[in-house]
Order: sequence, then C-alpha cells, then structure tokens
Amino acid sequence: MQALALHPRYAGTVRGVLAALCSDPETIHFRHGVLGDLLALPALAEQLEQALPSVTAAAGAGAQRWAGESGVFQIAGRLSDLEAYVAAVRALLAPLDAFRGELRAQGWLALRDHLASLAAADEFKALEAELPALRAQLEQARSVTLGINLDAQLRPASATLLGVSAERFGAPRSLLGRLFGGEREAQHGQTPLRQADERQAFGPDRQLFLDLSQLLQEVVAPVEAAMARFARVQASLMSALEGELAFFLGAARLVRQLRAEGYALNFPAIAPPEERVFRARALYNLELALRLRAEAARGRRSSDAQGAPETPVPADAAFDEAGRIFVLTGPNRGGKTTFIRAVGLAQVLAQAGLPVPAAEATVSPADQIFTLFPTAEATRTGMGRLDQEAAQLAGLFRSATARSLVLLNEPFGSTSPREAIGIARDLLAGLRLLGARAILVTHLHDLARDAESINAAVSGASVVATLIAEVAPPAAGEQDSAVRTYRIIRGLPEASSHAADIALAHGLQLDQIARTLRERGVLSE
Repeated sequence: MQALALHPRYAGTVRGVLAALCSDPETIHFRHGVLGDLLALPALAEQLEQALPSVTAAAGAGAQRWAGESGVFQIAGRLSDLEAYVAAVRALLAPLDAFRGELRAQGWLALRDHLASLAAADEFKALEAELPALRAQLEQARSVTLGINLDAQLRPASATLLGVSAERFGAPRSLLGRLFGGEREAQHGQTPLRQADERQAFGPDRQLFLDLSQLLQEVVAPVEAAMARFARVQASLMSALEGELAFFLGAARLVRQLRAEGYALNFPAIAPPEERVFRARALYNLELALRLRAEAARGRRSSDAQGAPETPVPADAAFDEAGRIFVLTGPNRGGKTTFIRAVGLAQVLAQAGLPVPAAEATVSPADQIFTLFPTAEATRTGMGRLDQEAAQLAGLFRSATARSLVLLNEPFGSTSPREAIGIARDLLAGLRLLGARAILVTHLHDLARDAESINAAVSGASVVATLIAEVAPPAAGEQDSAVRTYRIIRGLPEASSHAADIALAHGLQLDQIARTLRERGVLSE
C-alpha cells in the first residue's frame, strides 16, 4: 500500500481500492486500459503527475469550505475555487489532447472528451475570460490606511478608515532602501511588519473592523454580482478524479521502477469468476521484493535473512481442475508462508486492475479472501489460541462461497499433532464440499499424505492436492543438511521439517549449548 501510494495522503485511497476486491471483469479490464496507457506513454504519466496539484486544489473547492466565513471572505474564496477549477480542467486537458492519437483506453478517451466539452461550453469560456478581471478587482483591496487620533497623553483616542489601496505595506527599509527607494517610500512602515494568525480575532475595537468589512463589501460587490452567473459551476468532477488519478499514477510509477530493475509485472488474463482458476507462472511475493529492495538500498539485511536469496524465488501456482485445495508442507523457513502471501497479494492486485508479480497469469476474481496467520494475530482475552482459530474457521463456513480464496498458515499448532490432524481433515473436507480455492500450510506431513482419502471421503467441486517447499540434496563433500531452494512444487512431503538445521544454525544442539556454557565459565573444561 505504501509503495503504491503516490504520496502518503493517498494511502487511504490505495487501501480502499485494494480492500474493495473488485469482482467485475469489465471493471478490471477498464483499469487495465487506463494503467496500460500510462505505462506505454511515460511522458503522459509525467505530465498528468504535474497536473495533479491543480486537481487537488480544485478538489477541495466548494461552498462548505467557506461556510464559517463572512460574506467578503466567501466571495474571495469562491473566486479562488473557480480559478482552481479552470486551472485543473486546462492542466488535465492539455496532456490528454497532446497524446489523443496514442490513447487506447476508454477511460482516458472519455475523460478527454468530457473535459473538452466542458472547455468548449459558453459558460466555461466566459468564466475563463472574466476571472482575471474579477481577480484584478479584488486586488484593488490589498491594504487599508487607518487614521488614529491621540489625546494629550499621546494615547489612542479615536480611529477612522482613511482608504483602501491596491498597494501592500512592507517592513521598514534599510538605509540603502531609504536612499534609493523613490516614491514607494511611503508604503513602508516605521515598525516591523506584524503577521496576523489566520484565525486570530480582529481585535478589541470590533466596530472599526465591522466598518472595514462594510467597506470591503463595497469593493467585492461588483465581483459578487459578476460571479452569480457561475453559481452552477461545481468542481465535483475534480473531487472524484483526484483519488483515482493518484492511484493510477502511483501504480504506474511503481510498475515502471520494478520493471526497470528486472522484476516481472504483467497484466493477468481475467477468467470468469465461476471458473475459480488461478494460474501464475514464475509467481513471486511482491511485498518481499519491495522489502529486499529497501534492505539493499540501506546496504544491509536483517539477521534472519542471512543465507536467503537476495531476490524472491519464483514458483508456479495453479488452482484448477487438478487441484483447488492444497496442503503445503516443507522445511522451516523454506518459503511456505512467503508463497501463500504471494498468492493472496497477486489475487488482490489482479482484482484491483494492476499487473501481478508473475511472468504470466490467469485469475478468476474472488468474492472474498479469508486468511488465518496465527503467529501474527493476537489472542483475544478469555480465549486460547485453538479456541480463537476454531471460532474464525467456523465463521469462514458461515460466509465463504465457492468463489472465495482461503489462506491458512499453520493452524492448530497449539494442540497435539494427532488432534490437529483430525480437525484439519474435517476442515479440508469442508472446503472440498464448499468448492473454494485454498492453501493450508502445515508441518503435519501425515495430513498431506491423507489427501487422496479426503477426496474419496466426500464429493465436492474442489480437489485436495499437495505442494512441498523443495529441499535439494547437499552438494558433494558437504555435510548432510537441508539445502533450501525456496521453490514450491507439486509433491508429497518428506519425513522431516529439517527443524534440526535451524536449531544448529542458532546453536541449540547439545554440544553447542555445552560450548556456550563453558565459554561463560558455567561449566569447566
């Protein structure tokens, strides 16, 4: 989300698009076209990015902005809003006109035509023509001269407004300024220029400022009358456009950056939702790729990543007639969790209309994505971990459908393997009855070996199959230890999760523990 956001203020917009999980293929294809043009035409994306501040300014326009202000300030504010609106229309229309012959997306062409029709309307032309003159009228009131009478003790006794001027007062001039200032000398004060806070009260002499307001009202009255004809002009178009434009521009920027560094990011083919397919060749975890890039930029890696590849290891993934429910086993730190996250992220990106991190992919939109990552989720008060997991999984079956995607990362770790296998078998059988796509990561190797018996026990629209995190044999001459390839492949599990390798790496074998204690002097030689 952070990487996709063009600016931190658009993070909420990105979150909203991703979390909405669009399931309409037509909308997804529409987004493909919009983003595709930005990727094919980098100069267009650059010019639209430069136009975005104008859109942002216009998006904040509206009468509500000035609801708490006096009539004078409302007129000035409304004039600024109209100026921002005209500037935004022109700022967007210019690049879309310039690249009109190269645009392919229905979205850009429709936006260009709409903006062109706005700009060609008599009301817009009149507004654009009259705004400079209206602004010039308002700028006739740049400063006010006060006359203050003093009493015999030189205390302020009375005050009056002497006039309104188009010139602003400045701070006292330097010696050279006074020598060469010429006629403008009178516009500079004798004391420092005091800055008023934007919301500061007018001051103790309220009546004087009421007089000032009335005087300024006379100045803005002609402007107010002229602006009455533009009362129907609204910048609501810009309010809707700002977030969408920022979303696509942020996505285009990230995709270009990653592609330039050699990462594969491609638009998926969108299959009908009822087909419930997910096929990706050379899929990788985009969040991991972004994290590794950030670590490389800092010149260091986290301690738990030492020995792992410096770029994500791709793997093929396929949910189809040959298998839609997978039991994934393999060694600790072998890439299992990274893989199921890669699947979930690719599903979300595909439904947001974005390229997915794969050489190629075909994806059916899911109606919901259910996840269970117990190690990353806090246990609720009054419930044990197994209670909480059971409650969440039971809730899944109350709302999931055959078009849902379910990602479960090592559930039932808080109970005995025998009991865990019994619960997990029922869970997999239930998912088969439901027909959903699912991956269950587990160290219960016997559960994976039971896949065929689960398929035989119940009938359903999803076949249970098995995946493993691959372990390569050690190279010649090396100690007999697991060599993790971080690839996920079809197959049945080995007998071991190679946890001993992790214990060895952290110094938890008995001879290592004894050596540590001897080094501390706890044990004698």
